[in-house]
Amino acid sequence: MATKGLASIVNSESDEELERLELVALQNEQENMKTGMRKRHGSIKGHAYINRRLLDGHQRLYNDYFAKHPVYSPTQFRRRFQMCRPLFLRIVSEVEIKKKRSTHDNFL
Repeated sequence: MATKGLASIVNSESDEELERLELVALQNEQENMKTGMRKRHGSIKGHAYINRRLLDGHQRLYNDYFAKHPVYSPTQFRRRFQMCRPLFLRIVSEVEIKKKRSTHDNFL
């Protein structure tokens, strides 16, 4: 009998402790969300916008190294990327295949 009474007291205390811990965790999560929302925002007034022209950069890289008549020679490609162009293209091809497989597997 004494052990049952002791067990109910311990369970009651641990339930209260669990509720307290859950409340603290919830408060921490809410605080993190508030601070996270403040950190993630769009343009900041007074900050300069830098147009990096990413698509232009992609087009330049393609024209420089991968176009039918590239700007740079195979020797310059090898010097820049530390591998020959066919090896680079094979790696790109394998990565694309793996990416397609992984996205396909995610839908199954």
